[in-house]
Amino acid sequence: MKAFLSRMIAGRSTVGFDVPPVEPGGAGDIRIHVKVRWSYRESSSATLQVESLHLLLRYAPEDAEWLIVEMTTANQ
Repeated sequence: MKAFLSRMIAGRSTVGFDVPPVEPGGAGDIRIHVKVRWSYRESSSATLQVESLHLLLRYAPEDAEWLIVEMTTANQ
């Protein structure tokens, strides 16, 4: 995951990262799918690019935070 993220953001300057609010509900293994909007510019360009990132998140109650289980991208 670290190598993938490093390649994905190399040479890009993030302008915005819009994540919908997610609240854990229920008990047990909580997993949800969210669509995140990532806005960025290539280092060599002033053109704003937007991509949708589709994340599968798992809630970790021991840390009280969401963990990324899976990520896919789709140009918007």
